[in-house]
Formats: sequence, C-alpha cells, structure tokens
Amino acid sequence: DLMSSLKLARSLSLEFEGDTGKVRSDFERLVRFCVSSDSLDLPKPQCGVMAARVAKKGQDFGGGVANPFVSAFEFLRSSKGPGLTTGQALELAEQLIGHGPTSVENFMQAYRYAVSRRGLRLSEQDAIPFARDMSAQSRRVAKVSDSKIH
Repeated sequence: DLMSSLKLARSLSLEFEGDTGKVRSDFERLVRFCVSSDSLDLPKPQCGVMAARVAKKGQDFGGGVANPFVSAFEFLRSSKGPGLTTGQALELAEQLIGHGPTSVENFMQAYRYAVSRRGLRLSEQDAIPFARDMSAQSRRVAKVSDSKIH
C-alpha cells in the first residue's frame, strides 16, 4: 500500500546514514532474491520490508551486504552447512550481516572448522553458536582497523 511504500522509501533515503546508491543496489538485489521462485518466493510486501531492514544494516559498513546475506542464507540452508529451515536461515543470516559483510565468510570458515574431524568435531547444533560467536568478532576487527587508518 501507499503508506507502507512511503515509510519504506523514507527509511532507505532520509533515515539512512550511508551511500544511498549502495543501499539501493542492495535493496534491489535482496528484493529480486526474495521474490524469485528459485529462492524464497515470498510476497512483494514482505520482501520489501525484509530487504529494507537488511539493506539498512549496510550503513555501518558502506553498503554491500546483499551478496554476503544471500551467500549466508544459501550456506545455512545447504547440506554443506547446518541445513537450517528457511526461517532459521533468514534470521541467522540477518544476524551475521549485522556484524558486517565479512562476518559471513568468517561464520562459514568457523562452522566448517567446528564440525571438521581435524577441527573441533562439534555437532552441527553446537557448531552454530561457536561460528556465530567467532563471526561476531568481525565487527570488532573492522572497527580496530578503521581506527588505525585515522
């Protein structure tokens, strides 16, 4: 509806503190992923809200969160990953993106190490919190790196 569309547009433009071109690109990529019958196949209004929420998380990192978000979702759903339900994978992918785009790769590496026979040999269920905690460090590392530049 018109009111929801206006609120969505406002949150991605006036209330966004970052590169609006990148957030637009992220938003469009996330909506395409969400409405695609090969992916989530959700209704457009629901996709718009989800895409705006995820794209807005990119403001702290200069944008560019759509592709890592999709990668996280696909890994979390796959048999090479934890094989989570769609809802669980969406929720965890959004949490990961909140720590920055690099947190997704860090999560995947930590998860693989945690379940590996040469690694920690954790169960899939125990590997998820371990990998999530490790990936949360991505934000701290990024902030330390940024502060050294200035």
